[in-house]
Amino acid sequence: MRCRYPPGYRFFAGKGETGIGARLHLVTGDRHLPDHIVAVVEKVRPWVDQVHLRWKSRTAREMYRLGSRLLERGLLTSGQLVVHDRLDVAMALGCGIHLPEAGLPVDRVREIVGCRHRVGVSVHSVRAAEQAAALGADYLMFGHVFSTPSKPGIPPKGLELLSRVVRAVKVPVLAIGGINAERIPRVMETGCAGVAVLSALMDSPNPEGAARRMRARLDRLS
Repeated sequence: MRCRYPPGYRFFAGKGETGIGARLHLVTGDRHLPDHIVAVVEKVRPWVDQVHLRWKSRTAREMYRLGSRLLERGLLTSGQLVVHDRLDVAMALGCGIHLPEAGLPVDRVREIVGCRHRVGVSVHSVRAAEQAAALGADYLMFGHVFSTPSKPGIPPKGLELLSRVVRAVKVPVLAIGGINAERIPRVMETGCAGVAVLSALMDSPNPEGAARRMRARLDRLS
């Protein structure tokens, strides 16, 4: 199934599709506590398009409580929140779902959620990207592009492979892994729709300033 979203659906669109510029997504990490996540989201939300709640070590109830906190405080709308891997939590919150490459089948998830929620997929190869796009993913997240502390000892995929993935599919591709403001120009030369970052914002002593710089770089290149 390929969903046809209304004209206002722009969270994953790159300039080549709508003219609105590249996207900046924030991904949380397992080591981050709820209060820290809320504080960072509050500081960066003017410059970030989407927030991905990735909390692998937490229970469904803990993830739901944090997601509800972000929504009820008005820091995010349901359209700006994505839950990683936990379809039950995403449906309970009424937000998007992001699947790992080895997660639930994309087409089955699409059958369950229909066009009510966006479905994204992490991919690490051209083949995986082609399969996920063919099965109904709205967007892909490719990485890790550069070396990153969150993937110790695992070689990065690099920009050349990112370029191949972007060329192979018709859905937006976000780059993730070791990306900071200085690397954004090189990343965006691949034609990707934007970037997703974790430590560059979640571990920054000044997440507001870091998000502003990244947003400025992306806007200049869009």
